[in-house]
Amino acid sequence: MKNAVIKYRLFPNVDKELAFIQKMNQNGYRLVGVFDSFYRFEKTEKTHFTIMRAVPQKEISQTVALAEEHGLTCIPYKFHCPYPL
Repeated sequence: MKNAVIKYRLFPNVDKELAFIQKMNQNGYRLVGVFDSFYRFEKTEKTHFTIMRAVPQKEISQTVALAEEHGLTCIPYKFHCPYPL
């Protein structure tokens, strides 16, 4: 674990969650994993940005493959949604 930081957070909406992750990016940390409400970051010298994309379960592998084909890193995680995507 190289300079890992784990943060526990609950967010009222995805915009607040993304703002938190972007703030961590600005402070030199990149998101490497999410488990429930625990966010794991690692210290980095490179500049990072994060986008979030909700996709139906059946499209995850296709979306990840396309992103990785273009040099992006994907961190898929499930969230509890009251309605089907």
